Amino acid sequence: MTDIITYPTPVAGSDLYDSEFPPLVYDVEGVIVHGTLFMLAGRPKSGKSWLLLQLARAIDTGSAWLGAQTHCFGRVLYIALEDGKRRVWERIRSMSWRPQQVDFLFDLPPLADGGREAIVYYTSLYSVVILDTLRAALGATEENSNTEIASVLVPLVRDVHERESTLIISHHTSKLAGEDRTFEAIRGASAIRGSYDGGAVLSRPHGEKRATLYLESRDLEVQDIAIEWRGPHEGWALVGKQDEMHLREVIEAIRALDGEATAAQVASVLGITEEGARQKLRAAVRAGMLRVAKKDDGKRGRPQIVFRL
Repeated sequence: MTDIITYPTPVAGSDLYDSEFPPLVYDVEGVIVHGTLFMLAGRPKSGKSWLLLQLARAIDTGSAWLGAQTHCFGRVLYIALEDGKRRVWERIRSMSWRPQQVDFLFDLPPLADGGREAIVYYTSLYSVVILDTLRAALGATEENSNTEIASVLVPLVRDVHERESTLIISHHTSKLAGEDRTFEAIRGASAIRGSYDGGAVLSRPHGEKRATLYLESRDLEVQDIAIEWRGPHEGWALVGKQDEMHLREVIEAIRALDGEATAAQVASVLGITEEGARQKLRAAVRAGMLRVAKKDDGKRGRPQIVFRL
């Protein structure tokens, strides 16, 4: 007897065009769409877990997260696989936050060995599930293998979409993470980045309080933001939109250089690459805050490009 093979039925383009879908709703207004997979990446000990705890608190209390309003559609589950009960207890106590709609889980089977099914189960009970971290949840799964990563993440994302619950996963970036290769610095196979609907990379220079939260999304127009660490009682706080911060930085740098500078000079003042400085300078030119001029440097060859207030 021959097995009967069935295939998915195509949707007519005209029917798709005539379809109506409800408007998007957000867990975090303009940043995290409800019912999607969102990933927050950053180097170890950069403050990712604090950001996620603050997010859980904001949803729990109906307050803003880094300046964006949150919305609560049900309970939140925080799966802490790298921080034990004592550390989480210390942090929520330092935040003066007694969770009302947030539960914590400190153990989970590897994703390829029952963990994926467990998360799917939890998404049927919780509106938002936060998994901290992906590396801890992978177990023996090789994070650099596209085949192995896709085998656990692709069906997980499909299940999350079907249940219309939000899954937020934290992950690590490589030691080479920097402003010029932000999302490319996410560790592991390219299937990791390809799996999420929205993502963020926390870029924090070692020892610095200031950091940048770079954002990307399949469905939204998002803008990078500047944030600042203000200690365990306040946690991370919004400083401003990153584009605005870039403009202020380059203007102050050129001011310090007597009102005129090359990209290389600005890069030296800001401690970034010349290409990074050039991008910031071009943004300031587009905003009408700087002028571009050519200046003879007294040597043969092309004149220097300088930026003036």
